[in-house]
Parts: sequence; C-alpha cells; structure tokens
Amino acid sequence: MVDPIYIVAAALGVGFLIGILGKLGKTFTGVLSLLTIAFMTYVSSGWLWAFYSGNQVAEVISTAGFTAPFSINLLMGYNEAFLTTIVNFVGLLGGIYLFFNFGRKGRNAYVVYIVFLMGLNVLIMSRDLFNLFVFLEITSIATAGLILIEDGNRTVGAGFKYMLATSAISSIFLLGIIFVYFFTGTLYLDDLIGNSALLGKGGSIALFLVMIAAILEMKPFPANGWGLDVYEGSHQGFSALISTATATASYYMLYKLLLIAGPQWNYPIALIGAFTFVGA
Repeated sequence: MVDPIYIVAAALGVGFLIGILGKLGKTFTGVLSLLTIAFMTYVSSGWLWAFYSGNQVAEVISTAGFTAPFSINLLMGYNEAFLTTIVNFVGLLGGIYLFFNFGRKGRNAYVVYIVFLMGLNVLIMSRDLFNLFVFLEITSIATAGLILIEDGNRTVGAGFKYMLATSAISSIFLLGIIFVYFFTGTLYLDDLIGNSALLGKGGSIALFLVMIAAILEMKPFPANGWGLDVYEGSHQGFSALISTATATASYYMLYKLLLIAGPQWNYPIALIGAFTFVGA
C-alpha cells in the first residue's frame, strides 16, 4: 500500500515544481497537475480496495518521526479511504473539465487547485484539532483564489463575501481551539473524546465555539447568503466541486467533532439542518 502521506507530498511537491517548470508551457503544467490528482486518486482508491477486500486495518500515520501532539497525525480507515477517493475522483473530473479554463488563467491556477484538493484530503484524514484549523484555512484561501480568478463583478463580490465569512468562522474556531487546549492540554482528537476536562463550564464554552464554527462552515440558513453568491459567482465547474468535494470534507470534519462534543449536539444540528432545508 502507498502511504497516504504521499497524497500530501505529491500535491506540495508538484505545486512547487510547477513554479519552477511552468515555463515549459501551460499544456505541460495542466497535464502534470492531472497526473498528480490521478496519483492521489490511485492512493486513496488503493486503500479503499484493501479495506473492501478485508485485508487491511486502519492505520495512523505520524509525520517527522514523532507522535501526537508533536506531529501531523493522519488516520486512514475505511471512512477516510472512501471519502478521499470520492473527493480525489471528483477533483480529477473537475480538473479535466477546467483544464482549458485554467490554461487561459495561467499556471498558478493549477497550483491553487492542487492545494485545494490536498487541503480537503487532510481535513478528512487529520486527527488533530489544530491541523483541522490549518488545513481548513488552506482550503478556504485556495477556494477564494479559485473564485476570484474568474472575471466579472459578481465574482469579486462573491469572493469578498467568502473571505469575510470564512475569516469570521476561522476566528471563532481558533478561539475555541485555544480554550480546548487550555482546559485539556491536548488537541489530539482521540484524547479529547470523553475528556472530563471538557465537561466543566470552561470546557463547554470551548466546545461550543468549536462546534458553532464547524456548523457555520456548513452554510446553514439564514447564514448561507454568502454561500449562494459563491455558487453563482464562481465558474460552474468549480462551484460543482464546492457543493460536492468541499461539502464532503466539511461534513466529515463535523462528524469527527461530534464524537468529542457528544450526542447532545445531534438534536440541535438536526433542527438546523431541517430549518436550512425548508428556509433555503
């Protein structure tokens, strides 16, 4: 099996390589980007097939030779393999569809697109609360870049609203993370599940901030006006990716946080979802 860390390594490596070899032409840059995304799809689908065959168990991958909380920890289980395969495959189809559009915009569009997909992969696999924040920011910045790369007044307005909304959400999320670490001394998700330090008043406030930020990331009604502008203002190929790949990673991030917050959050989230379905 190919180590899942190569999904991140390939995306970062090719992103830097395009900056160096970009003068070889837009076609070369585009093909190299598609091959990279195809490799990312191959890695995740290989794990999915291994889990489906019953010959594989979930593995935790730690970077730099350290363990949590001193490294980036990624979990590749059945859920992660399934979701990363979906994200990468949809990303590959989106890359093919956007091939000529990115070619007109320049080689940097390919770099941002690869980083966008890399961020979604890490959001799905990460087992660390701070790394969730970091790669959520990376994904948000890449998303804003791919929105603003298009021409038109609507695009500028959509990108500006997106940056304002994600900045507010990120601030709430980061504040919650700071409080979580203050009360528990760890940001590793497995250590936070059932952590008694989160049951007190301070811990409850910390969890509330984290969960509110994660829920707002889902674009619930009535706070979804900026999301509608994003779908309408961006290129139709990329707006399709936002509503599929980004939503997949965001919902799984919320699922992981629910394991920490507990079942008492299930009912409020269900009500928010129902209200959004009716109101939107």
